[in-house]
Amino acid sequence: MDSLTDEQKSVLDEFVAITNVSLEDEDKAEKSVILLQNHSFNLNNAVLSFFESGLDNVQRNPTPIEEPTPLDSLASGFERFESNAVHRNLHDEFVLDHLLPKLPKAPKISNHWQFDLGIHMSRRALAVSEKTEAESPAVVQKKPSILWIILLIIPRAFSMLFSFLKFMLGWNSSPLYKALPSLFNWDTYDETYDITSIAEGINPTELHLRTTDFNKCHEESQKDFKFLTTILVDDSCVEFARQFLQSPHLKLLLEECPDNEIYLANVDKSPEAFEVAQTYKIRRLPYVMLVGNVTRNPQVMSSMSIIFKSNILFDIDDEQQQVVNKVLRSLKKSVNHFNPQLVSKRYDKQEMELSRLLKEKQDEAYLESLAQDREKKQEKQRKEAEESLKKELEQMRKNFIQTLVEKAWFEEQAQEATPKDLIRVSFKIPDGRRVIQKFPKSMPVVALYLFVETQLSQREENEAYEESELTIEEFCEKFDFNFELFKPFPKVNLPCEQQTIEEFNGLKLGDNIMVEYLGESEDEDEA
Repeated sequence: MDSLTDEQKSVLDEFVAITNVSLEDEDKAEKSVILLQNHSFNLNNAVLSFFESGLDNVQRNPTPIEEPTPLDSLASGFERFESNAVHRNLHDEFVLDHLLPKLPKAPKISNHWQFDLGIHMSRRALAVSEKTEAESPAVVQKKPSILWIILLIIPRAFSMLFSFLKFMLGWNSSPLYKALPSLFNWDTYDETYDITSIAEGINPTELHLRTTDFNKCHEESQKDFKFLTTILVDDSCVEFARQFLQSPHLKLLLEECPDNEIYLANVDKSPEAFEVAQTYKIRRLPYVMLVGNVTRNPQVMSSMSIIFKSNILFDIDDEQQQVVNKVLRSLKKSVNHFNPQLVSKRYDKQEMELSRLLKEKQDEAYLESLAQDREKKQEKQRKEAEESLKKELEQMRKNFIQTLVEKAWFEEQAQEATPKDLIRVSFKIPDGRRVIQKFPKSMPVVALYLFVETQLSQREENEAYEESELTIEEFCEKFDFNFELFKPFPKVNLPCEQQTIEEFNGLKLGDNIMVEYLGESEDEDEA
């Protein structure tokens, strides 16, 4: 990488800015250089190759891919299409855009000034605390030493002598040139300073005016394809900023091109403004600069570049307004020249944003449709599971009832009990039958419900069943009865519980028991 020329390093920097490749990774940095070398440092072709295949399969070619020359136009279109040469823009063969000078880059500023500002604020707070302690009566003040007086006088004397020699010899004695100091003078720093107060009747919101966060303005202008007008002044030329903001030409410019941000700051009051001046190597104030994400050559990908910068003198009172109008005319000319390019890019960005939103809506609709299908499938599976469980339980119920019928379980229980322990009751079945059955008094009351269930169940011919191993207690826990048993005159309901007939003490020998379906009228039950 050290063997690259300055122009090749500039192309590499643009390649890194576009592709977001980290040069800290030695492997990626080496492959990026190889990719550019394979394409003879043609940025457009290298970027296209990167987005098509990436850096994983980059290998050094024995001979770099030669860029097409106008002689290639002698071949037929089919031959050019079928050749292994990189496809090119035929605009190169007719327009000599490569002869146009490139626009200077407009970088962001570093954040070192914030560190220096923190140090200054800490020192000032410490100085204030020391001054407070020195003014307290408990502290004994020392008399200034003669050495401090000498150290204060001698540097001032040398400075005055050096200034006198510069004036006599004519070094930078022109009043029209004021060099920017190399370091910021923290003695002039004022936290409460507001440069917008110089112009009366000015609304910073209408002018898109900002006095801080230069890097944020830079990012927004680059991202949203807007112009960024930077105005830097010092204490001696604040009047220029006032006339600039109050000029009617500025309002006309903003009306014609509203996508224009203005950054205004005083280098004597703001360390950030001083850092901007140092970064862009400003030599004279006031300074006006127009920045935009544009390019002069349509074949080169655009980047934040300096479109216009001032080289003006603002010292003659009679020509102040003329200078301001001249700067604004130059700004308007540059804006009108590059504004179509930014409008086109904003339109492309809007189209891409609309396409992205449309794709997001389609994805959301697709995911919602998948969720609905999943819910329908789950609902269907749930219903199938419930139906299967219902059928299984119904078959289990039929098996248990049929087992009682086949084994004549109630008759067998009555035969095993003594006549003294038996009770005989009569059931009126809803189909009109009257059935008399004997039950041991030790049998639970729910057994009467089971007996009625055996009378109501009808087994179809050739219907298979499995012998059930459930007990009466397990059956009653799993299943409910859809009818009730009661004694008429007076009406007494029989509980569907494990309570024995003897404990219930509500049945007598020869009682009549009626059957009533739940949820139906009594007349229909007894029909």
